[in-house]
Amino acid sequence: MLDMNKTNDKNETIYVNVSPKGEKDYTVAANVLKENEDENEKSFFQRALDTLRERVFRHEQKKKGPHQAYFPSFPNIKKVFILFESDLLERNSQLKQLVRELQADGKTVTAWGFVDKKQITSAILRDYRVLGTQDFDFFGRPKEQHRKDLNLEHFDLLINLDVNHLTPLRYLNLYANADFRVGMVTEEPYENDFMVAIPDDQRNLVYLFDQIMLYIRKINAANTYQTMQAQPANKK
Repeated sequence: MLDMNKTNDKNETIYVNVSPKGEKDYTVAANVLKENEDENEKSFFQRALDTLRERVFRHEQKKKGPHQAYFPSFPNIKKVFILFESDLLERNSQLKQLVRELQADGKTVTAWGFVDKKQITSAILRDYRVLGTQDFDFFGRPKEQHRKDLNLEHFDLLINLDVNHLTPLRYLNLYANADFRVGMVTEEPYENDFMVAIPDDQRNLVYLFDQIMLYIRKINAANTYQTMQAQPANKK
């Protein structure tokens, strides 16, 4: 249960009681919060909405159940799925270079990105797409067509290059059909099967990718969750 009290500039008390018994309860609560929001209270209501969204995510995560991870040796990996935060112009030149590196290793790569804007100019392709806010619902869950597209593919390895813990990418990570998921260390230990810790001043997708590949190439076989402190990657 989530209880929130707030007094607005009219000296009126706003009281919201949220009992998360189902999705409909969350939606009603979110609508109440949005109706009461004004410029002076944005930070309070944004925190409340973030709390609601996190609870919905954890509910979806629980429904999905624990992920049974399996990692084959790197040479045996054939299909890789990359998640990333797109730049505003949707050019993503650095990401495309990383894709080419994996393709040079003989991997088939699919990459899905998210950018926090409504209008997307990139074409939706089978192996590459950038999604915007209109492609997700209020809670950050991908809309049905994208979920269907995710279910059509099975990946040996999912590489999550999101360094900002964005809710839409967390859902794509959750729903993707992948044997092994790897990404940056987060407060939620079960979102990925293997996590890499990187310093705050190096939080970018290129550095994270280098660190992930440094370790992934060393793993022979595993059915385990691990957290490892990042070390400088050796550039080719």
